Amino acid sequence: MRRSRGAWLAAASATLTMVAAMVVGRFTLGTPLIPELIAQQSFALVTPELFMAMIRLFGFGAKWVAFGLAVAGYIGGGVGLGWLYIWLIKRLNRPASVISGGLFGVAIWLVIMTLGMPLLGAGVFGVGLRRGAVVGVGGLLALHLLYGGLLGWLSRRATRVLAASTSSPVAAESPPRRLLLRGMVALPV
Repeated sequence: MRRSRGAWLAAASATLTMVAAMVVGRFTLGTPLIPELIAQQSFALVTPELFMAMIRLFGFGAKWVAFGLAVAGYIGGGVGLGWLYIWLIKRLNRPASVISGGLFGVAIWLVIMTLGMPLLGAGVFGVGLRRGAVVGVGGLLALHLLYGGLLGWLSRRATRVLAASTSSPVAAESPPRRLLLRGMVALPV
């Protein structure tokens, strides 16, 4: 139970940090906000009848509801991919690290650039993005490196905390989430 809690916290923390950095990048540098692209594409694909039903149900907040659902789905996907990373690390019997997490983040970025962006109407590697492909591709690469590196680092810390908590009774009193949260606060400093 404690092992899965530490993995969940690592995946959720890395995902939420990436989404927060994505929002900051969207409003400062103009990098794409993937949930925004998802919401725009979903509105483009919705039939007029369904669109009118959504407007009647939610009023003028229909776009915000769609955006909120896209953000929630993106966060859920990020947590799920974090679980996949942790499962792969355990399955391959390798220690989690910033480097392996960063490589995992690059793999996710490549899938998004080659499959996700064309599905969202931005073209392969985001050639059709508003601010240009270089800003979009570079910004998303940096964000996915942040996600993967943080995921690897937090997973490693969670593993160390769990190993320490099973060997020493004093460490067993403090839950792994407290150490993970302390590490997240210390990360920007």
